[in-house]
Amino acid sequence: MNLILDDKSYRENMIKELKGVRKKLGKTGGAENMAELILEMLT
Repeated sequence: MNLILDDKSYRENMIKELKGVRKKLGKTGGAENMAELILEMLT
C-alpha cells in the first residue's frame, strides 16, 4: 500500500494499466468480456 501512496511513477503506471483493463472489459458485460479475453489468451 505504501508503494501506491508514496511512489508517483508506480501509481501512475498502475492507473494506466487499470484503464487498459477497463477499456478491454467495456462498459457492459464485463464478466462475459473477461471470459472471452481469457479464452483468447488460452487458445
